[in-house]
Amino acid sequence: MREVLPHNIISFILLVNELRGNNKFLLISIINIHGWSLWNENYLEQTSKMNSLIVDFETEAAKASLAFLNLTEWFNEMKNAQIEFEKAFQDKASADI
Repeated sequence: MREVLPHNIISFILLVNELRGNNKFLLISIINIHGWSLWNENYLEQTSKMNSLIVDFETEAAKASLAFLNLTEWFNEMKNAQIEFEKAFQDKASADI
């Protein structure tokens, strides 16, 4: 038999769902600004857009949204991968000179 949840629990669940939605909306809005197809851009455009995306994700509001949605570790991995990629690209460019 299904139990009926107390009103305050239902209100809490609705609030959490609303917060998740607001936090997802903020992050999706940031991604929309920089585009969903960075992988399809040339190197310079990719790097520029990715670095701008990282800067926007480092605002206080975006960091709070990332933390709320448990995406902070994912963001840090993405940021570190971008740093490593740029270093590898620079190393290769220097070796080619």
